[in-house]
Amino acid sequence: METWGVNLWISIPSLIFGWALTCVTFFFGYDTVPRLTLFLMISLIFQGLFARCTFAFSDEIQIYSEELANNSIPLYLQSKVGSHLTVVWIVLSKYIIALFILLVTVMLSESNINGATILCLVILMGLLLDPILALTLRINDDSVFFAEVITALAGYFALLLISVGAISLENFETWEYSILLTFSILTTRMAFMTTFAFDKRENIFVFAPCVFALCIAVWPNLWLVLQELI
Repeated sequence: METWGVNLWISIPSLIFGWALTCVTFFFGYDTVPRLTLFLMISLIFQGLFARCTFAFSDEIQIYSEELANNSIPLYLQSKVGSHLTVVWIVLSKYIIALFILLVTVMLSESNINGATILCLVILMGLLLDPILALTLRINDDSVFFAEVITALAGYFALLLISVGAISLENFETWEYSILLTFSILTTRMAFMTTFAFDKRENIFVFAPCVFALCIAVWPNLWLVLQELI
């Protein structure tokens, strides 16, 4: 199956499970965590689990993990702290970075966030940082590859920002836009992981699901802009 097809086979069930568990959670009255935050976090967790199944990218993940040992950053860390602490750092680093970003954001905005929401946001942001960490850890002394990494990271950030910015605040909490936003983020994350971390560079169609989802999300805003121009 083409990579974009596997992307859909992973992302759509993740979306369904995330939506179902979020509905069940709110049905029983647990609304401490914002619905969209919980929905995104659960969907991303399921996506990570499904990606490791035998029908998806288990072999690619194994190969990627083995190749990391020969890259510059892991080699440097192993020389300083040993192999075991290096593995711990690689696993936890994305969550540490996410926690730092979240705490800075909370302090600057002076927002009041409960502990459950902070935990969910750290997990959510950490999982979104996966493609960034995967690309960063593959950096060697090859300047061409370094330039490619920077370009890919910029593209990843751009698609995530468009996903969020495409949805107006009036529709942000509706189920239709929550599902559209989550689907866009899931397919964007998996497209970049498969293309740049797992080297599954088959064709541009791997980005088709997230691009089409973004087109649907942006369309209402485009109509509003056209009304201002006419």
